[in-house]
Amino acid sequence: MVKTNLRIMVLENSALFQKLITDALENLGYEATIVSGNVELAMDTLVQAGNKLKSFDLIISDWHMSGQDLFSACKSHPGLKHTPFIALTGQNAKDKIIDAGAKHVLGKPFKNDELSSAIRAACG
Repeated sequence: MVKTNLRIMVLENSALFQKLITDALENLGYEATIVSGNVELAMDTLVQAGNKLKSFDLIISDWHMSGQDLFSACKSHPGLKHTPFIALTGQNAKDKIIDAGAKHVLGKPFKNDELSSAIRAACG
């Protein structure tokens, strides 16, 4: 069973998808820190949280916005390389994303049960 007090960081620039993801996570009993910007800002947020011993349990990122770069940066960072990562995509690119090394991919738009399943697969 996945704990409900996961610390989740979401990297998404679209205000609409920020709202959809936040609402979906809240409906599932989770809270998220939304980062709107670029990989550098996301990495700063992740590293600062880790330095305060409040590291994130899960990263959800739009793959095409900078998620691929964020995924690569996380996997090469010693303190983040084991943090579960869910890639979001609005394009039919699931195989390409999996080939890049991401294990969990969620299409946009998504249903709450799909998000819940992805979280369980990533963190369970």
